[in-house]
Amino acid sequence: MEDALQQATRLVRQLQYKYDSVVSQRSSGEDFQNELGQLANQCDRLDILLNKEPAVRRTACKSHVDQVRFDYQSLSKNFDGYRRRLAAEESETREREQLMARTFTRNSDHTSILLDGALRENTSLSSSSQSLDGILGQGRSILSNLQGQRSVMKNAHRKMHDVMTSLGLSNTVMRLIERRSSQDKLIMFGGMIATLLFMFFFYRWYHS
Repeated sequence: MEDALQQATRLVRQLQYKYDSVVSQRSSGEDFQNELGQLANQCDRLDILLNKEPAVRRTACKSHVDQVRFDYQSLSKNFDGYRRRLAAEESETREREQLMARTFTRNSDHTSILLDGALRENTSLSSSSQSLDGILGQGRSILSNLQGQRSVMKNAHRKMHDVMTSLGLSNTVMRLIERRSSQDKLIMFGGMIATLLFMFFFYRWYHS
């Protein structure tokens, strides 16, 4: 089980790095898609191995398996969105080339003005799409880091709870620790909401 988790976690990190490379190079990402399928298979394998674990270890292992599954779904969703945007940009490029290839007569001044406006609009949309990709990439990294910190905090809280229970500490100390954990969760969710609001208002400002 531990070896399978290490392999899946290592593949997640490789795919996160490779996704940024695919987006920056505007490539089709065929190799990335194949490795993403491998990660999906590893997630299914981890689910099978998790059911075979003893009940004592199953709870601790489940949080790690859930984290790998979350990272896979996030990567898959982002890659699907990137491919849709790439296809839309390629379609715009083909349409722009077709418009530029047309031959207009001397009396088609009005048509030429409309064509220039359409070309400027397409160029602006392409630039906005690239800027939005950068913002979404930063937001994805921030949310991924927050999710990882939440998982680490949850595991640390569980281990501390077990240690304190074995030492026979008072219920008052336990309640203080649980209250601090709740405050940390509120801070994490507040950071996620603030990031999303920043992305939304920046997008509105950029297109205003």
